[in-house]
Amino acid sequence: MSNTSAVQNMAMTVALVDLIDAGEALLQRTIPATEIPRLRQFSIARVSGAPVLVVFGADAPVEVHLVAAQVPIRMSRDRVDSEVDTYRSPASIAGLLCGMLGRKPRLILRAIRRIEAAASWARERQEGRQREAANILAAQASQQDQLGAIAALSAIASQDAQPPATRAIGVALGSGPNNPAPGTPVFIGPGGDLTFK
Repeated sequence: MSNTSAVQNMAMTVALVDLIDAGEALLQRTIPATEIPRLRQFSIARVSGAPVLVVFGADAPVEVHLVAAQVPIRMSRDRVDSEVDTYRSPASIAGLLCGMLGRKPRLILRAIRRIEAAASWARERQEGRQREAANILAAQASQQDQLGAIAALSAIASQDAQPPATRAIGVALGSGPNNPAPGTPVFIGPGGDLTFK
């Protein structure tokens, strides 16, 4: 492999790894749960008249579809390439794509830019999902505050509905010209007047 081919493969590999990171972030759970974007396809190149697609979203891993070959290839950093496995490493797919594009720098750069656009789309959707989750949490907190206020108002209203004799506010502390005997209950009357019983 020449130095030029190695540089092309490396540039494509970096873009594909970034795409995997964005695709995995897109599928991360949010709390509370938010909807994962529906399946999305990005055309990154055309080979022999057939598109090369990057597909992700829904619950699918990041896939590169070589339409001419009729085979979806899933990218994974964790798997080792094998003949029977549909998973391939980003470096393996990068070499394949660069070769399919005839090692033409213009076509490779275009494909890389389109891969970067797909990764950017995935990041923006994930940020949107995180904002949505934050908005849901803020709305729930506001609703909980409203429920607390309703409960407090209900308690006050039920207390106001009770007859004055049941709403003792304390007991008299001592006797004197204006105070009843010690231990006498003190009540609030209907007009807000203090009464002693």
